[in-house]
Amino acid sequence: DAGYWVITAPDGDTRLILSDHFEGKSGDVAMDFDAEPFIAAGLNMSAMPEELTQGDRIQIGMHGLADLEGNSGKSTPVDAYRKILKAQPDRISYHAGMGHYKLMVADGGDFKWARDAFNHKSDMVFALNPAVFIAAGLNPEKVVGWNYITVEDMETDGRTVSKKILTKAFNLV
Repeated sequence: DAGYWVITAPDGDTRLILSDHFEGKSGDVAMDFDAEPFIAAGLNMSAMPEELTQGDRIQIGMHGLADLEGNSGKSTPVDAYRKILKAQPDRISYHAGMGHYKLMVADGGDFKWARDAFNHKSDMVFALNPAVFIAAGLNPEKVVGWNYITVEDMETDGRTVSKKILTKAFNLV
């Protein structure tokens, strides 16, 4: 019985999805959000890879994802996180300088959360590699509700690199 934990951002639309039976395959960790702001900024949905779109939604890492009816009742979100950490520890990192954790989703997507919500402007951040969107016509600077920024990010080998990303950040406190 497939089950998922869904963490919904305060906008009620942007979601992180964690399988409650993590097996290290596509669909175990995913992001899902409305495509409309991207379409309004020039994105041609028909030019996007099919596995990244579903109707009017953009779905990062959801290839083969089953229904989203909720969890199977067999685990907690913390259990799901622990399964990821055990099976693929390189998908989770901590950036000491920024004070946040990062979960690599798939297809260039990351979910970041603050270690201490009271000392950050952004407690929860959805981050995307914009390359596939730009290739499909997106002007990343015009996506309403998302920011196109340059960040210093830590690679899995510990190197710090500068890169351009799209982010949607939320302050929870």
